[in-house]
Amino acid sequence: MRKYPRASLLALAALAAFALSGCFAATPVEPPAPTASATPVFASEEEALAAATEAYAAYQQAVDGALTTYEIDRLSKVSVGTALEEAVSSVAEFVESDQRQFGSSAVKVVSIVDASSLVDGSELDQFLQIYACLDLGGTDVLDGEGRSVVPAGSARVYPLIATLTWSDQASRLLVSSEESWDGKNFCA
Repeated sequence: MRKYPRASLLALAALAAFALSGCFAATPVEPPAPTASATPVFASEEEALAAATEAYAAYQQAVDGALTTYEIDRLSKVSVGTALEEAVSSVAEFVESDQRQFGSSAVKVVSIVDASSLVDGSELDQFLQIYACLDLGGTDVLDGEGRSVVPAGSARVYPLIATLTWSDQASRLLVSSEESWDGKNFCA
């Protein structure tokens, strides 16, 4: 499975037209390391979905801001692990190539893949996975001279699978990984 955090997707779109062909079957990512407690965090899947939607939107907003301002401080408040590392790396790539994102992305559709460990407390691994459609139609990437580097006609809505981990310390969900979904495009 290829990993394409949203910022990397923008960078790829800037270099070449990016199209998801659905030729590969994605599998859910491995869960993060166990936490100290197996107490249920949410009373229902609906409550878990609402929290995940809010946390994932906050993550995307922080990434948007970082790709615009090159400030990465907010990223550690909404992400951990691979998601944080890849977001910071994407910002570094934008700095190196003198590119900035303008505009904001939008999370269009979110659905639960699995939230059982947060709802029933049956596992020590307290995480959930979601499917999300990330709409980059409201964004552009400009080079140092103010020219768009996003090819006309490139895909603007991407199906993703994201893992969010419960943080006892922060008392909220944090995005721990984000990958492109290589199966059938559920955003179309």
